[in-house]
Amino acid sequence: MGNRKVLLTGATGFVGSFIAEDLISKGYEVFVTLRKSSDLSWINHLALNKILLDLNSPTAIQKTLEDNNISLIVHNAGLTRHSDESELNKVNADILGNFITAIDKLSYKIEKLIFISSLAAYGSAEHQPNDIVDRKSKPHPLTAYGRSKLLAESNLHGRNIPYLILRPTAVYGPREKDLLTLYKTLNKGFDISIASGQKLSFIYVKDLSKIIVNSLEFDLKQKEYFVSDGELYDSKYLSELIANNLGKRPIKISLSKIIIKLVCQINDVLGKLFRFHPLLNSDKYNEITAKSWNCYSKDLWDELNIQPQYLLKDGVKETVEWYKLNKWL
Repeated sequence: MGNRKVLLTGATGFVGSFIAEDLISKGYEVFVTLRKSSDLSWINHLALNKILLDLNSPTAIQKTLEDNNISLIVHNAGLTRHSDESELNKVNADILGNFITAIDKLSYKIEKLIFISSLAAYGSAEHQPNDIVDRKSKPHPLTAYGRSKLLAESNLHGRNIPYLILRPTAVYGPREKDLLTLYKTLNKGFDISIASGQKLSFIYVKDLSKIIVNSLEFDLKQKEYFVSDGELYDSKYLSELIANNLGKRPIKISLSKIIIKLVCQINDVLGKLFRFHPLLNSDKYNEITAKSWNCYSKDLWDELNIQPQYLLKDGVKETVEWYKLNKWL
């Protein structure tokens, strides 16, 4: 690959900070987009070109790309939850549309645009004929977030742009805050679950970052892949792993779906009234009661000729150690 300049969005976040580190280690010149309010804690130590950029302006995006002669783009920025679905669409779909508009007006052709979507765009596996989400599956998003990512993907389809869509399943690891609630609850001695026998898939953040960066080196264009470590786990196994690594024997509390659904519905109403987005809501209910998040990713690992370095037991161990070291637990 000739041009070693990469524009990375979402670099200050959980996944983005790992991508930035890997890009630097691979010798890329990395340009990261920032807002005035961006928290640089995870990337301040890196030799990055930091650019204040309005991602709502295709003209500003075009100028940034041309002024710096950038032909590789990793669009990782996104919004995972919001009480207003239109806001999710604005951030997750419209900004990608702005990049496409900018790319169409460039005086040169880009080499690759990698868009980080989500398994949520296709939904859970029980809605698919073979109980697995793969390249033959039809989208069945269960959440507003999933719908916004699917809408974003539709912006790319049919475009004469060298794009690659990656759809990670649940991403976990150091610096991650959503699953941290589960770690904290188990650390306090409580294992709270819904008796659903849910099957889960995961990808450790370091493995995901490696896939993204390696994908820049391979001729993967106009292609779409799901990303996981290739395994399917029982939800109880996740809790057991975390508890064991914390040295806890938690009290098991099983909640009925009816109670959880009622709480989520009440939270939906309160969220709209007081303009906040509660962690437990109807979308979250759809996620945690889905039977299976099984997805097929072997094709991508084979294309890149690499293998995942972390299965869940390895990733949870390293994550717990990081949480403890950084006093998050």
